[in-house]
Amino acid sequence: MRELKWKIVKSEYLFKDLWFTVRASSPVPAEGVTFDIVVTGGTATRGTDWDIAPGTVLSSHIPGGSSSRPIEFTVFPDTGIEDDETIEVRLANVQGMA
Repeated sequence: MRELKWKIVKSEYLFKDLWFTVRASSPVPAEGVTFDIVVTGGTATRGTDWDIAPGTVLSSHIPGGSSSRPIEFTVFPDTGIEDDETIEVRLANVQGMA
């Protein structure tokens, strides 16, 4: 695994939790892999569009014997028609992978 950056698009048709998957590019060792998901920005507004503020760091892990980990954000439905909005996240501080 290496440092990655995603831009996630929120549209008016999305009415619940947003999921994406962090997947290892090679086998995960028995002790597992830890990493941080860093919220770096985007056009979606915290409190109106979703529940996590830019700058938030979410620590997570992929246990040994697994190859991926789902990540979930709560997304709030729009009250009117809006343009698509984005949530930008970055994978950082990966520990346990060569």
